[in-house]
Amino acid sequence: MTEQTAYKLHLEQARAVARILPVQEYDLAKYAFAVNKIENRSFKENAKNPYSSARGMMQMLIGTQKELEIKYLKVNHNPDKIYQPAYAIYLGQYELARQLKRYGGNWRKAIHAYNRGSYQVHKANSPGFASGENYANSVLNALQKTDYAALNNATGYDVVAANTSGHSSTSLRREWT
Repeated sequence: MTEQTAYKLHLEQARAVARILPVQEYDLAKYAFAVNKIENRSFKENAKNPYSSARGMMQMLIGTQKELEIKYLKVNHNPDKIYQPAYAIYLGQYELARQLKRYGGNWRKAIHAYNRGSYQVHKANSPGFASGENYANSVLNALQKTDYAALNNATGYDVVAANTSGHSSTSLRREWT
């Protein structure tokens, strides 16, 4: 899948997630796309991590997928559905938006929790804390390096229209509070 196609899917799915959770769709699309670039640089829909149960475009663990489907979205768990790009992106964005809400709009903490689990975010002495911070730094770096203007132009996304429709973009980066 091309970068432009993946980005367009992110924009479409962010709109759907923003109807359910309090998140600004354009911010969610950009942050989730940056997560996607770190997790799966080639945007392979059938990607599998050989060291964990992470699968699909957003490299979601099977346990996380199952929890989101059953507990939050109230749908039947279908492990193979994660290989459908739009669905994988939707679930990844839903989880990222859920963590963003949990951490009061703090993107760094939400990204850290997406990678390491929400229980790790407050445990500065835990073994996974440093790797979660490194991951968050990588995602925020990818966010800064991505040419969203070119992607918006290539996909036909109208940022001005999105920003005047009640889903305005605010700060791109919030640090630990």
